[in-house]
Amino acid sequence: MYMPASRSRANAALRTPPPPSADSAPGGEVPKNVLKAAENGRVGPVRSWLNDGGKADTFTELPCEVAGSPVPCTLLMLAAQKEHVQIVELLLKRGAHINLQNSCGNTALSAAANHGRERMVDVLLQHGAEMNPQDSAWAALAAAAQGGEERVVDLLLRRGAKIDLQNKDGGSALVLAAARNRPAVVLRLLRAGADMTLRDVFGKTALQWAKERGHAECVQAFKTYLGEVATAGRSKAPSAEAGGTGAAVGASAAASASSGEGGAEAEPSSGTAPEEVVQAALRGDEAAVLTWLDGGGRVNAAFEYVFSDGLVSGVTLLMLAMMQGREGLTEALLQRGADLSLQTSKGGTALSFAALNGCEKLVELALRHGAAIDLQANTGGTALLFAAGNGYEKAVDALIRHGAAINLQCHYGETALIRAAFFGHPAALLCLLRAGADVTLCNADGNTALQLAKEQGHTECVRALEEHAAAEKAAEQAAAEAAWAAGAAERAAQRAAEEKEAARHAEELLAEVEAEKKRAKGKKGKKKKKAGGAGAAAGSTQEPEEGTEAPSEADAAEAAKKAEEARLLRLLATLTEERMRLGITAESQAAASAEVAEAARLDAEAEAAEEEAEEEEEAEAAAVAALAVAKAVRAESGAAQAAARAAFEEAKAALKAAAAAVSGADSAVEGDETAFEEAANAAEARGAAAAAARARAAAARMAAEAAQRA
Repeated sequence: MYMPASRSRANAALRTPPPPSADSAPGGEVPKNVLKAAENGRVGPVRSWLNDGGKADTFTELPCEVAGSPVPCTLLMLAAQKEHVQIVELLLKRGAHINLQNSCGNTALSAAANHGRERMVDVLLQHGAEMNPQDSAWAALAAAAQGGEERVVDLLLRRGAKIDLQNKDGGSALVLAAARNRPAVVLRLLRAGADMTLRDVFGKTALQWAKERGHAECVQAFKTYLGEVATAGRSKAPSAEAGGTGAAVGASAAASASSGEGGAEAEPSSGTAPEEVVQAALRGDEAAVLTWLDGGGRVNAAFEYVFSDGLVSGVTLLMLAMMQGREGLTEALLQRGADLSLQTSKGGTALSFAALNGCEKLVELALRHGAAIDLQANTGGTALLFAAGNGYEKAVDALIRHGAAINLQCHYGETALIRAAFFGHPAALLCLLRAGADVTLCNADGNTALQLAKEQGHTECVRALEEHAAAEKAAEQAAAEAAWAAGAAERAAQRAAEEKEAARHAEELLAEVEAEKKRAKGKKGKKKKKAGGAGAAAGSTQEPEEGTEAPSEADAAEAAKKAEEARLLRLLATLTEERMRLGITAESQAAASAEVAEAARLDAEAEAAEEEAEEEEEAEAAAVAALAVAKAVRAESGAAQAAARAAFEEAKAALKAAAAAVSGADSAVEGDETAFEEAANAAEARGAAAAAARARAAAARMAAEAAQRA
């Protein structure tokens, strides 16, 4: 755990202030397993303890190697020191006070800064951590300087840390760096404008502390800086309040701080621009700059530039012109060959400066002259990220129209959309959304643009992102429904085509069946005619030979039916092969087969009906003939009956005559025996004739009944 260096009077400049008030230091005890979890980055035990009623701001005594005794610490300070972002985020959401100090004056921010946790410092600053506390010995810049963390010092200066802020013992960041032998930080602070004349409560300056403690490298850093001041001219940019270039760059520091971008020292590409030329460029005096160039000045000459936040950077005349929005000067420099690809030592370009300050016309101009649109700074930032982070929607739109990679992420995982959401720029955010920015991408901490907008309280950005998400969901659903409908229509069209093809084949098959049926009928008629003619000829000449049997019409019909069935089966097989070749589905094939079967059934029924009709016609003809015979027989029977009755009457008369003859002449009996026998014979003959007539009448009646039944 980071703590102050010493409590002795000899080190008064490094000593911490008195403990904070009791109300700022909650009591209680944090379990050892929870402390261990916070130290090792395990979120689960910390969350469980908080869920069980643990207080996020509870202090616990932890050992301190520097102080030599335990010092109070909160879970937030411990997690910040170890750079466990998730635990820090959890504690802040559960009410941890981000600026809470322990009795030594440490905060979570100062702990992170002292240990070089650049990313954690950025996170805490985004959550509102105080960089410049008035009541603490350990401002973040002082802690970073004491720890020798040059990158964190750089970050804090860009974010507006007061470089000469002194603690209650008079110690400034420069004093602490010199006393702790941090030569790189000493030189960085001096170049950023740190006041080397400040003294602590013991009346000592930073240089005096370095000499007293024998820090030769720190002493050399002072000499180096003084030599630079003596030998190199410096151009001081206007302050932020003056509204000059420094103000523009200072205003954009918030956008670039999280990625470590901004003015950086650049190696001069072609000589150094004179002081008067730089001043002319600052004033926008195009004529003076062009006069110098026409006199042999180098268009890509670089010079040292000090921004209003104290950051020193090497820049070119083109970069300066684009920072200030000098369209005429920029055009003139580009026409004379100014190099758009030159970068500062941290990767800044003329295009990125124009985007950073929202100069959309200069962005367009640079792109027309071939500027690399997605060229990244050392930490991955691009012109689009700079413009979006500052809310310059016109510059964002220009970059998008020229093909900027809209979803490109910097080394911290930030996209242009994430920056616009975090810094609350709804217009730029909408421009990015309309261009198709990916709302699902997360930064290094796992947060999306929507989550960051909610955390920062940017309601317009939240509403825009939520409405976009709803619209995209509706569009996806509509697209899915349209795709399904298109697929259904395609499948329906395919089925219709298959059914049409199957119907065509079925029609062809039915046509063939009908034609075959007609041919079969023709053959059958010819066979009947031939059979009838042959029968008539045979009847007129000779009787059929004994022991032979002519084929019946039923056998011939059965044979024809079987032949027809075989032919139909062959046709069906051919149709099946054709359907398989054409890729007809099982459903359409089954439907066609059903139609064929139905056609065959109807054909069979039609043939049976025809045969039945023919049989009925023949039976009807036979019945008519039988009726005619019956009528003739009836006529003959009536005539026979009349003849029989007449014969019977004659027989009766003969018998009466015979009886009279017998009774009248007994004596003549013997003489008349011959006549009596003749009369008896005649009567017997007449009786036989009557019996024959009755037999014929009975036969005629039977024939008539048979004809009626048929």
